[in-house]
Amino acid sequence: MVARLTAMAAASEILKYGRVVVGGRDLGLRRQTLEDLSADVSEFHCESALAVLLRLNLAVTHQTPAKQAELLRQWLPDLANRILAAMPEIGATEVFHEAQVLNLIRLVILFAPADGRRHCEQHADFTLLVRILLQLTSLITESPTSTSS
Repeated sequence: MVARLTAMAAASEILKYGRVVVGGRDLGLRRQTLEDLSADVSEFHCESALAVLLRLNLAVTHQTPAKQAELLRQWLPDLANRILAAMPEIGATEVFHEAQVLNLIRLVILFAPADGRRHCEQHADFTLLVRILLQLTSLITESPTSTSS
């Protein structure tokens, strides 16, 4: 399953045009497996998570996309400054990107039940979604031989 996900959004596609993305590992989050992320996704109410992720995808892919700092401050006001401060240190230009969001949408379609308990109504729900997005980025962009923490 990891190979299929990696094939869907190879690192070369994500990092083309000089873009460098922030991953969960860059922020000190432990490396998750696809199975771990699928389990996290299964906590969400499918339609609620899809609605939020579709809005994020539109914000990221619009002809004049929202600024990454604005998205972070809206989604994670308490962590935005930490992430924004880490970006220059690792040379990152983006936090949210289309391949990451689309792959999470795929996971939601596959694993989030219609009766999931998280309805994307509380700050903790958005925090978990963003953590999953960041860890998904690490999973997509790291080589399969990278060591786990």
